[in-house]
Amino acid sequence: MVVPQVVAQPCLVATTDLLPGPIPIAVPNLEPGTCLLLVPVLVPQPAVALLPPLQLQVLPALGQVLSPAPFYDTPIQLLPTGQSEFQYFLEHPLLFCGTDEADTCEALAEQLAEVAPGFGTLLSDGPDGYGVYLTYTANPEDLAP
Repeated sequence: MVVPQVVAQPCLVATTDLLPGPIPIAVPNLEPGTCLLLVPVLVPQPAVALLPPLQLQVLPALGQVLSPAPFYDTPIQLLPTGQSEFQYFLEHPLLFCGTDEADTCEALAEQLAEVAPGFGTLLSDGPDGYGVYLTYTANPEDLAP
């Protein structure tokens, strides 16, 4: 972030000397002095992670179980379920199952839970309608900065 700051710098200050005579004459002159300048100052900001801590926990496990290709065009979203402060819907067409396909999502959640703890399913009326959603329940200690 750039912030303006006032800085004192040595400079030449314009002054006027009057020459004596029947008609005084003003003569411009430059004398050493101090000037105040407004300069831009770069203030370092804390580094921002490219991915939030929650995605850093979810994405590696998904990458070990599923091909990453489907997530290029439609990125995964993590949305709060409302069931718990730390439970999130994994919002993506591949991670949602209709009620008649619940076994598919439950099997996927079990595979992901073997890679990293916290994955599960939730029967809910969520972002894609009523069905079985893959969820992730975060460890609160892992989310602390």
